[in-house]
Amino acid sequence: MNEQALATISVMISTAPCGPHYFEFNRNARSVERREDRGRRLSPKAPEPLANPQWRRAMMEVALESLTTFMALINYGYDVLRNTPPVNRLHIVTVILGIAATASGPALDLSPATEILMENGSPYYVPAAATVVSGTPIRWENPTPTHHTVTHNGCLTDKSACLFNSGTVPPGGQFTITGLPPGRYAYHCGIHPIMRGQLIVTEDASTPAHL
Repeated sequence: MNEQALATISVMISTAPCGPHYFEFNRNARSVERREDRGRRLSPKAPEPLANPQWRRAMMEVALESLTTFMALINYGYDVLRNTPPVNRLHIVTVILGIAATASGPALDLSPATEILMENGSPYYVPAAATVVSGTPIRWENPTPTHHTVTHNGCLTDKSACLFNSGTVPPGGQFTITGLPPGRYAYHCGIHPIMRGQLIVTEDASTPAHL
């Protein structure tokens, strides 16, 4: 083999992907990767807030200061109430309770209501004559698929007072009045005049609610 062929082979080996330069480059690259990986493993993690003693100490100081302020307010209120004359003390407590009751919302009327059902067949209002105590709420419910009304007979003329008039009560709707003074009150359905009922309002709570 002549010198020219040997020179050509040498050049091919030196420039081939598996030549000396390629292996040297791979060795350097792996060395850099190993150093970076070791750096990542040895680098400390970012401290978490709870693991930081300074952060925990600051939070404890804030909590302690808040608790101290709260206790000081309680002691101040107790001293003011203790040094107040009994009459004024009762007035202060009453005012506080009134404010608390007002803040909790409007008072609800929990008194039971007398219920009367509307029906498309006789007797149309059930019960047709209901006896209730004066001041007791009265509620008409319409479970039928038809519109009805609850109209006091006094609404028909100008000579009598119109004490209650529901207007149109849709199916599934209801109509409630808060109560009536003692007396007898006839009413009807403005859409179906054949429907008639009567309220008998008494002052005696022992009277049966329905007749």
